[in-house]
Amino acid sequence: HHSLDRESGGAMASLRRVWPGLFLGALTTITGFAGLALSSLPALREIAFFAIAGIVAALATTRLWVVPLLPKNPPTVPAQQRAARGLATALRWLARRRLLVWSLPVAALLVAAVGLPAVTWSDEVAALTRQDTALADEDDAVRAQVSAHESGRIVVVTAPTMEAALAVNDRVALRLQQAKEEGALGRYRSLHALLWSAELQQRNLAVLRAAPQLAERTAAALQRAGFRGHLFAPFGEALADLPPPLSWQQLADSELAPLIRPFRVRIGDEVGLLTFVSEVHDPKALAAALQSEPGALFFDQKAFMSSALGRHRQGALWLVFLGLLAVVAVVGL
Repeated sequence: HHSLDRESGGAMASLRRVWPGLFLGALTTITGFAGLALSSLPALREIAFFAIAGIVAALATTRLWVVPLLPKNPPTVPAQQRAARGLATALRWLARRRLLVWSLPVAALLVAAVGLPAVTWSDEVAALTRQDTALADEDDAVRAQVSAHESGRIVVVTAPTMEAALAVNDRVALRLQQAKEEGALGRYRSLHALLWSAELQQRNLAVLRAAPQLAERTAAALQRAGFRGHLFAPFGEALADLPPPLSWQQLADSELAPLIRPFRVRIGDEVGLLTFVSEVHDPKALAAALQSEPGALFFDQKAFMSSALGRHRQGALWLVFLGLLAVVAVVGL
């Protein structure tokens, strides 16, 4: 503008003439990014603040720094003149065809109406990166050697005390066994194989005590199976003086401590018990089977991350849409 149609007042006068257009362009862009600044995702907020700060700085630099550096009578360049004439001709042509001008946004809306329903969204976190195939195969091979259970898929039990957590874990183990029989999962590794709740142990001890002549019948059955019955006499003696229930602390103080340690975690102020699952064929059925157990949860890290990414994506799309509406409102004003 200053080169092709300079004002008598110099570069500052040229700037004043084009300033409303520059300011409106900056304001609409800032308005669009301002919507993203409301996002719950820190990365989007940082992008929004970075962009807004850059636009404000660019606008201020143009007004305060660029103008004083411009010469009062800059030379005209033929390419500038040809471009200006072409743009002026196109603008006059569009001004005579207002219907065509209105058809452009209508056409854009039609394209959006046809295209948006066909858009598919991928909320897989793994899809955001390209993984080296050889490295992935090696990682799978190492994991197969170390553990037969899937990383990222576990059943979590939480309760205020260890005893309460063990009681829930007992019921969860029964549900997992049922799910395994129904084909929802292949295997699971639970603390239940090593330790039951005191209440369940007491019930089992009561059943043992109530069984008539249990020691004699057990010894006779074993003898019929080919064992030497008298070698199981200590079993009868133990029934007469059954020990108290086994506790977590007793196991933790024993040589079995390394076996039970991976199952226990601290979740806030509560005790957490983990069950490691593998070959989960029906995650939804497994999660539904545990819903009726208070304090039990099937945690699928991959599904959790995808769900979180999906929620952030939906929120970001709404913010972009609101930002576009705000831009249109600013232009209208």
